[in-house]
Amino acid sequence: MCGYENCALYILVQKLVNVTGRASPTNPLASIDSDAPPGLKPDGAVVLQSSQISALLFLGAMPARVPTVLSLGESFNREMLITVLRRFQLLMLAAALSSVASGAHAQTAASVEKKKDEKKAEKIGEAGLTAEGIAEAVLLVFGGRAQLEQVRRTGVERGRISRTATDGTPVEIEYERSYKRGETSDKDKIRVDQRRTNLEYSLIFNDGRLWGIIKGTSFAPRQEDVSDFDSARLHGIENLLRYKENGATLNYVGKDKQKNIDMWVLDLTEKAGSRTRYYISSQTGKVLWLEYEAPQQPGGTPVKYRRTFHDYRVVQGTRVPYRSVLYANDKRAEEAQILTVTYGVKMEDSRFKSEEASNTNGN
Repeated sequence: MCGYENCALYILVQKLVNVTGRASPTNPLASIDSDAPPGLKPDGAVVLQSSQISALLFLGAMPARVPTVLSLGESFNREMLITVLRRFQLLMLAAALSSVASGAHAQTAASVEKKKDEKKAEKIGEAGLTAEGIAEAVLLVFGGRAQLEQVRRTGVERGRISRTATDGTPVEIEYERSYKRGETSDKDKIRVDQRRTNLEYSLIFNDGRLWGIIKGTSFAPRQEDVSDFDSARLHGIENLLRYKENGATLNYVGKDKQKNIDMWVLDLTEKAGSRTRYYISSQTGKVLWLEYEAPQQPGGTPVKYRRTFHDYRVVQGTRVPYRSVLYANDKRAEEAQILTVTYGVKMEDSRFKSEEASNTNGN
């Protein structure tokens, strides 16, 4: 036996406070005497230091009948101390429960979000397994056509790309991608500013053509840059979300199951002839990965590409994968990580022109 009233409370306090030191700003509940309950005097009175009283008042553990201001050396009886400690114990228990509840709330919110996606995807059953029905379900999961058109009219995306060049050299790129949406994808205005170890330049797509700018001067980009830019522009999730306005053709290939995940497989063919195959979770309606073939050089042997999508987040009411990985002939070729993305940014058309053209128009 500990020899004190309510030993459990005393032991709890011993574990919660520094029983060997004196009260201080960093240890406001430190014990006065390690050989007795905090503040216990031989006559049964209790003495608390002012810093201990302030801490208990702040925590809301002091009983209402105790004066709100007690100077060093003032006392109150053992019963009142037990009341204080009991309230302190309840406070700590409430804090612990609050912490558990917060974690449970976060898990519940994630669970609710997942169930929403699953319910949206279930609309496929109502429409039947048709290519257009699947595409419309994906649109719904990503925010809906009206929401996407309104929110994503303009945007700025910043991130990093880790890439392996054709000669095997690792390349690290910081990028900023700005765009202004057109009626169709081929009428979009896109600018990608890139910063490499020893080089900074921009690629601009406008009026259906691509060119580069370095130190204010226009130049014809390398074929490797053209291929990378076209791959991102022609083979992405955005192409599926805009299939109707682009006049693309959809074809439902069938169902697939990999790593215990049920999927719908959908082919999309653009007017210009480029084709992309999408693998879509039948539970959530999210695009898990896509596949396409394209030559690295004009007239060259087609390379089989696969881009996987990860870390989906909701941005301004629309869904965005923050990380993607590109494989070329099953070899990891690139990883892209979005750092920030903002939609609805004011965007001037001059941003999508060369400085030479802007100066000419200004004159």
